[in-house]
Amino acid sequence: MERRRTATPRRLLPGLLVALSWIIPGSVAAAATPAGTLDPAFGNGGTVTTSFGGESDAGGLAMRSGRIALAGTLNGFSEPDIGLAVFTAAGELDRTFSRDGRAVLGFDRNGNRDDSGFDADVTKAGKVVVVGRSSGDAVVVRWTARGKIDKGFGTNGKVRLDFGGTEELRAVTVRRDGSIVAVGDGGSAGNRPLLVKLLADGTPDPAFGGGDGWVLAGASNAVVIRGLAVRKGIITAVGRIQATVGSDALIIRWTSTGAPDGTFSGDGVLVDDLGADFDELFDVAVDGQGRAIAAGRTGSDLAVVRYLMSGSRDAAFGGGDGLSAITVGTSSARASGIALQADGKIVAAGASLDGFDLQDHLVVRLRAGGAPDPSFSGDGIKRLSFTGSGNDAAVGVEISSKGRIVVGGVAGAGIALTGLRG
Repeated sequence: MERRRTATPRRLLPGLLVALSWIIPGSVAAAATPAGTLDPAFGNGGTVTTSFGGESDAGGLAMRSGRIALAGTLNGFSEPDIGLAVFTAAGELDRTFSRDGRAVLGFDRNGNRDDSGFDADVTKAGKVVVVGRSSGDAVVVRWTARGKIDKGFGTNGKVRLDFGGTEELRAVTVRRDGSIVAVGDGGSAGNRPLLVKLLADGTPDPAFGGGDGWVLAGASNAVVIRGLAVRKGIITAVGRIQATVGSDALIIRWTSTGAPDGTFSGDGVLVDDLGADFDELFDVAVDGQGRAIAAGRTGSDLAVVRYLMSGSRDAAFGGGDGLSAITVGTSSARASGIALQADGKIVAAGASLDGFDLQDHLVVRLRAGGAPDPSFSGDGIKRLSFTGSGNDAAVGVEISSKGRIVVGGVAGAGIALTGLRG
């Protein structure tokens, strides 16, 4: 016998929802709460603010193994130090890490130093890796899950890399085997794309690059590399390269051995004019089809671009040219971080600027085809102001296994995390 479905009269639905909310506390309310609103189960009503112990700049955000790590720089009265804050999945400082969830490291106490942390990642065991620079050299640091410097990594927990010029590492990924892939720029010939792979103990991988664990790519001419994605061993990095006027977007792809990926744009290097004088990419993610989705800016607009595996822009994305450019605020907007939801939607986080001194955290969600998603905050755009000081900017975004959107960045002289419903 076929079972017939009985429709609930529309006039009963409001009362029914109220009744159910009493029977199943929070369930109906959560379902009815639109995406893009603050998640009250995260932090203090959806946000948490802190610092590394003084005036703090945020560098990069990572989430894994039930931990959220935000790396950056502590700017004190003396030389800057590398800063790290570790939070629980619920948005509270993780007091099992260094007692209060925070760590500060002066990389080299001898002489003048200029230490900065630019990105972080978390291992399966809960250890935290931070990359950055110290006095002109690229550096990597690893803390144990308890927040101590990991003596089993590098030299007393630290690795310094000097390739004959001024180097820095801006983005990092820890692989399942504990090895570390990081990108940045440097070299004696100028700012060239730099790719490094370290084994789990911090030694350079002899099977990578030219046998010494690092590669300086061919693109030069004032390059800055900021974003990284590693999927199935293929390494994708993004940034900018100086153009005749301003800058163009730059995207580079290597194989798992550090060789240029010739299937991408012929030689693994793509310089892309997004249409403005100043184009730049800050972060990249790779989807299940191998397409690279990169976020940044084109002129004064936030930009998200999708590339096919060949390096061509995906005509099925954005306005038919692979580019989605979004105007936010009266002055400018940019995306510094990007994450992909399980349903194919794209979340980008960065900053929007009104005038000269009103900068807010900015979160934008796009549909899979590149159009703003109106189910997120009404128009696909969410702005968050923490201090009113004009120095609020998001640097990264992550998606939890339950779909929560976690955004981290600068909040005045401190740092902030936000949890949004996804």
